[in-house]
Amino acid sequence: MRTVAARTWRVGTRGSRLALAQTRWVIDRLQQARPQDRFETVVIRTTGDADRTRDLSQFETPGVFVKELERALLDGRVDVVVHSAKDVPTTGPGDLVIAAFPPRAWVHDVLVCRRTCPLDPVTRLPALPQGARIGTSSVRRRAQLAAWRPDLQVVSLRGNVDTRLGRVAGGDLDGAVLAAAGLARLGTPPESPSLPAGPLPLAGFEELCAWPLPLERFVPAPGQGALALQVRAGDEAALALARLLDDPATSLAVRAERAFLAGMGASCAVPIGAAARVDGDTMELLAYYAGAAPAHRRWTGPARLPEDLGCRAARAMLPGGGAAGAREGRPMEGCRVLIPRPQHDAEGLAAEIRRRGGVPVVVPLIAVVPPPDPSARDRLDQALRLLETCDWAAFTSRNAVTAVLERLRALGLAWPVGRVRVAAVGQGTAEPLQAAGIPVDLIPAEARWQGLAAELPAAAGPGARVLLPRSARAPDHLPRALRDAGLVVHEVPAYDTVQAPDAARRLAAAAAQGPLDAVVITSASAAEELVTVLAATCARPESPGGRGGPLVACIGPTTAAAARRAGLPVDAVPARPGLEPMLEALEQALAGR
Repeated sequence: MRTVAARTWRVGTRGSRLALAQTRWVIDRLQQARPQDRFETVVIRTTGDADRTRDLSQFETPGVFVKELERALLDGRVDVVVHSAKDVPTTGPGDLVIAAFPPRAWVHDVLVCRRTCPLDPVTRLPALPQGARIGTSSVRRRAQLAAWRPDLQVVSLRGNVDTRLGRVAGGDLDGAVLAAAGLARLGTPPESPSLPAGPLPLAGFEELCAWPLPLERFVPAPGQGALALQVRAGDEAALALARLLDDPATSLAVRAERAFLAGMGASCAVPIGAAARVDGDTMELLAYYAGAAPAHRRWTGPARLPEDLGCRAARAMLPGGGAAGAREGRPMEGCRVLIPRPQHDAEGLAAEIRRRGGVPVVVPLIAVVPPPDPSARDRLDQALRLLETCDWAAFTSRNAVTAVLERLRALGLAWPVGRVRVAAVGQGTAEPLQAAGIPVDLIPAEARWQGLAAELPAAAGPGARVLLPRSARAPDHLPRALRDAGLVVHEVPAYDTVQAPDAARRLAAAAAQGPLDAVVITSASAAEELVTVLAATCARPESPGGRGGPLVACIGPTTAAAARRAGLPVDAVPARPGLEPMLEALEQALAGR
């Protein structure tokens, strides 16, 4: 076995001065946390960078500043991407996740104008001349400017920050509206913890100043002022790296804002704003929508349920119930679907539920921990030190993959690529292995333990030695079947699952925000915990068949069997295991209510 060398991380970014400044900020902090690693900046040109003539609202598809970056992640050209959070659509590739939202900068918009512009004594904002020309490419800012000063001429304004400021300094425009965070990250003006009330100087443009606009009138774009670090869903190493910079308060606030945006079914072409603030256990969401009757409204709710707050605001603000009312004919429209998985594991599934019109409610019911018996942990370490003595390693869950990769890193060991072949029960289990550079030699056609039991003996051959790291609670069906087929199986506990801290209270709080229509179960351990905490908190007397509780959908037959053994009535099971087939089966069950 060889010692793992310091890793080089490739960080993807757009090539604008602001994007590069944001990426340097991220890399500097990651370098402090991982001084042994190297970080390379990879500049990628996006559609939005290539076409600077059209307003953002004129592009046919969302995400014009992110699609090429996401493609680079999917292709393996980069390991982490730094986005401006406001640029990232609420739906995206299921193989990618937003792993972290670092500490947020200023959320406000600012009005940039000449220093000589007089001050309005009432509004304490610049007294722009009648019919002044103000630059912006945002439909939201256009609508807000029109509501504040209907006489203003709003002019399309694209380009980098210096270009926009230059048009005001040169006299082509009387003013421009920009994000305060972008100016701050460029050091213009120097960033400070709180946004000053008065005018801000602009380095390099001494004849200009920036006036902070009141948040209540100029509600910013969802995610404004925040960065988003995106990685491949199965890349556990990159996930762990990005999470070093995650700021809990920022993450909660941005998740609420993005849930509001998703619930409104909106994009850059719709004038929508949202700004959330966390105060202890409570979150306040200020939302704006310039529909037929422009509205600003505030909502409050538990800080631990940000998506629920955002979706509730969307249903209330848009006639017909938000995106659920705007898109008819889909059974999941407006349904609250419980996902009992950790937030970082739930994002792809939550995005797909939103795409189908549902409202994902993420409440972790289980936590993955090391095996409780110290001797079991020692057995895993010893097995990894002797890994080269095995012919195959077989993985039956992503949790087992994560546990093994973490122990390899802790032990300073690398996977012996080319010497130990690998089997994974399904594509979801294979992805984190492949993302870590470990080839997967066998994925059975049937994505459950029976598939491995049927195909691995033929691939490995009689007498082959197989390492099987798995849950401390896993039944012995697979190792027994492999031994009966003539394989030598070394079974080691790699992890255990326990009830997540405060799971019952969190679930009760989620149910108090509104009845849960469905729950999606992706593991036997989640099913077992549901029996403990779900029934008492989520009863719905109007559920099908006269029973209380939401509809229960399982990812496949094996999980469904475990759910039934735990006492759960299962309503939807796909014939082919997988997340999307599970949701399709759930839609069929919902349609039959």
